[in-house]
Amino acid sequence: MKKKHTIFIFLLLFTSNSCYTQNWVKIFDYIGSNKSIGLKETNDNKLINVSNYTLNSLCDINITSLTQDGQVNWSKQYDLNTNSCDIAADFIIDRDNNIVIVGACSNNGTFIMKINSSNGNEIFCKYLPNTSQHGSNRINTIRQMPNSISDDYMILGISNYPNTHIIAKLNSSGNIIWGKEFDIGGGNELPYTFSIDNNGDMVIGGHFSNGGTFNHGITKIDHTNGTIKFIEMLQLSTGTNINGGYDNSTEITGTSYIAYTVVLNGGSDQGKHGVAIFNTHTNQIEQIQLYEFNGASRSLSIAYNKTSNKLILGGGYGVNFNKSFLQIIDFNDLKKTTAYNIKTNIQNQFSIGLISVSSGSNNNIYYGNYSNLYDLILGKSSASNPECFEEINLKTVQTSVIKKNRPSYTFIKNITSSNLSQKNTNFNFSNIVNVCSTTCIATSKRFKLISPKEFDTICHNSTYLFNIEAIESMVPSVQFNLFSINGNNVTFIDSGSNKKSYSFTLKNFNDSVNKFMIIGKGFCSFNDTFFLNLFVRPRLKSEWFQEFKICDKELLTIKPQYTGGYQKALSFSWTDSLTGEILGNTETIQYFPKQSTTILLNISDNCSNPILLKSKIWVVPELNNTSLIGLKSGCEPFRTILNIPSSKSSTIVTPFLWELYINNSKQQTINTESGKTESPIPLTFDNEGVYPLLLQQKISEDKTCVVLSDTITVHPQAKADFQASSYDLIISNPIVSIDNKSIKANQYLWFISDTTNYQTTDIQHQFKRTGSFDVTLIAQNEHNCNDTISKTIKVHSPYSILIPNSFSPNKDGLNETWKPQIESLKEAELIIFNRWGEILVKYTGNQLEWDGTYKGEICQEGIYYYHIAVKSFEKKAYYYKGFIYLK
Repeated sequence: MKKKHTIFIFLLLFTSNSCYTQNWVKIFDYIGSNKSIGLKETNDNKLINVSNYTLNSLCDINITSLTQDGQVNWSKQYDLNTNSCDIAADFIIDRDNNIVIVGACSNNGTFIMKINSSNGNEIFCKYLPNTSQHGSNRINTIRQMPNSISDDYMILGISNYPNTHIIAKLNSSGNIIWGKEFDIGGGNELPYTFSIDNNGDMVIGGHFSNGGTFNHGITKIDHTNGTIKFIEMLQLSTGTNINGGYDNSTEITGTSYIAYTVVLNGGSDQGKHGVAIFNTHTNQIEQIQLYEFNGASRSLSIAYNKTSNKLILGGGYGVNFNKSFLQIIDFNDLKKTTAYNIKTNIQNQFSIGLISVSSGSNNNIYYGNYSNLYDLILGKSSASNPECFEEINLKTVQTSVIKKNRPSYTFIKNITSSNLSQKNTNFNFSNIVNVCSTTCIATSKRFKLISPKEFDTICHNSTYLFNIEAIESMVPSVQFNLFSINGNNVTFIDSGSNKKSYSFTLKNFNDSVNKFMIIGKGFCSFNDTFFLNLFVRPRLKSEWFQEFKICDKELLTIKPQYTGGYQKALSFSWTDSLTGEILGNTETIQYFPKQSTTILLNISDNCSNPILLKSKIWVVPELNNTSLIGLKSGCEPFRTILNIPSSKSSTIVTPFLWELYINNSKQQTINTESGKTESPIPLTFDNEGVYPLLLQQKISEDKTCVVLSDTITVHPQAKADFQASSYDLIISNPIVSIDNKSIKANQYLWFISDTTNYQTTDIQHQFKRTGSFDVTLIAQNEHNCNDTISKTIKVHSPYSILIPNSFSPNKDGLNETWKPQIESLKEAELIIFNRWGEILVKYTGNQLEWDGTYKGEICQEGIYYYHIAVKSFEKKAYYYKGFIYLK
């Protein structure tokens, strides 16, 4: 039973769509006014139209789902705010195949609404109040962030019309991430459109007021926080007194370019429209081209078709833009362009206004429009074969660009949101008229799908290419649908179109054999099908930057580290970026780097694009020959210097450090680098001993390159000292004995200033005369560590004393003081007192002298008395008393 069920499904797929409708234009009639804002394709090849419905001054929003041949799937009407005017301005089909609409509701607010495209049910509806009560306040444009960044929505609108603009970022649930209102230039501004660049930033195009007219303005907004990153204002003109700006925009897929529709609708340039190409990488307008009909024209919308590399413009021309046009422009040459009218008899019955276009799959163009009878006009056409269009006259116009001063801007407030209640009802069009179509009943197979193999290998998230072969003539457009087969389940994966070949991108498949089926549907042709078994290999993912620190002449083994993904068919190419030397093509290499460099590894799994990985290698260069220690031995305290070895210069400076150890204890760390000479480091050793010294060169915590060692020997220092039997001698007994008290010495040399020398340990010496004599001892040991000490010995005359009996301190320079003359005096005490027994002077020492004063005044003339107690160097005591005559 399962097998029969599977066959039934396959047959259904093989035979479907044999009657193929290519181009069509239809009029959808409904009570009231229906103004389309666009017709766009969903991810499952449905078509969605959003239009603004008006009846008796009340405005609601209509959404209609159509098949590829224009049949209605469902149609609903949405009332967002009862008894008010709800106006849709823009919508997208997001990556989840939902319809997301923005616009205005009531007199002081804007909205964002998400609708399920399969049934029209509301997912959410949010209200964003404005600062102004003006009814034209609205959100003009919505875009979804790139898939590589997020699923968030970015919106742009006008607040306090037409003075300020609002921007906001919302998540996929409609909640505001950030929202801001800005005033640019302090004048009127009309921010009508924006696109999103490769970094996810908004690039807004619109109109800036210069005080009188409007200029063309571009503003770039940081998508992470809503801050303004760039503002540019230009005046485009072939004449004077113009109003200008940008009405719509589209990203040029796979590039950094955005295409804007140019508006010029005043002065001598009235009626011209055009295209401006803006480079988001350089923030420059790189191309501008204007176009002119016989009458006023304005391009309302723009789309980009990647398959044909064409820009599609939709707009209006003529009096009050009562005629619609569609324009196809070569992106590589904006002068190569063709303009079209819709090819129907309705042009003679009523006028058709501004047209909105979008680019879909299968090289299709979809457009929405309305007539002056308020009928909704929708259509589908091939960009390469516009059978429902007729060419009309259009000419290119040269233009000049005047750069204006960049306007200032002011932040006004943050934007908030709240839930908005709404109701929706089903409705049916009263009449649908097909005014143009090209339909063909297939009678043969006009093309053939060619696969390289029935069983093949493909890389995950890469493309698989197959070709189309024409049987009769090349089919204008062939649509392909890719399905995966898993048992009885057939799951749609992707679709597209191309004239000569087509490639599918396969994502999210396991590292195993997967079964696929591809069905081709060509215009006026039977379908063609082939089955393909593909082994889907995972992608290589490796982000590798490794840093090695190695020593001079060290063999390095390198192997890449993988973050996941690979396991089969890898290729490697190793290169030294400094020398250009090819190092090998194996996964692991061994290499002797001669200097610091960067190793490049170009790695591929024959599936992914090659990945360039980098590995920084620090090589400590060879050391210059340097003596490590200035002096290696000496007497305590020993002082020497440590020479930090310098390394030979390296092309790339290599950082490393030296660690100094003495007696196995780390003393200090010296940070240095290759090619640099460090200053010597002083070392001091206070105590004798043998000191092992180690200096090691380290390039990391656990890697040592060079270890230098040496030994420092500190010898004991001799300490000279002696003790004399007496340091004061009498010439009558002039012999002195001197004991040597030196330590750490075994050689001695004595010098006495009476020109006597000795080389014995202890000495005994006899002086021949009186006086002061220096005795010097030099003590030395076997390590030539010596020390010197000197002491003084005095030889005195025999004891004698002479005491004067008078003096005259009258300042005549003669006999001014009273001074006893004493030989061999060791110490004495002098007391002088007056005749009443009052002590005037009391002095102890070996210099006795009185200047005749008492308390700073000269004493009166008269008799004074003295007592003198003397001790001589012969250790005898003497006592004297008497009188002095002071005159």
